[in-house]
Amino acid sequence: MSFFNIVNLLCTKYDRATQLQLNEHLEVAQPSNVEQKDFFERFKHLFHIVQSSDEHNPVFILLTSSGGTGKSCILGKIAAFVRSEGSI
Repeated sequence: MSFFNIVNLLCTKYDRATQLQLNEHLEVAQPSNVEQKDFFERFKHLFHIVQSSDEHNPVFILLTSSGGTGKSCILGKIAAFVRSEGSI
């Protein structure tokens, strides 16, 4: 299987509407704090910049904090968001 076939398969693996609902459910079930909301909004902003341009510099985002502060939670919300956009 070619690389492009694998990418195409991965992009169709997730239903966009279901992932959007999952993202909304996660926010209700585990509300983000101010710092998490800020991180998520910055991520979405950068994500849309990267998606809207064929030529862009790489974007690296570092998420670091103490244990138990919700890093995994916010990453789950980000994954659901990216899937809802049809990018995974």
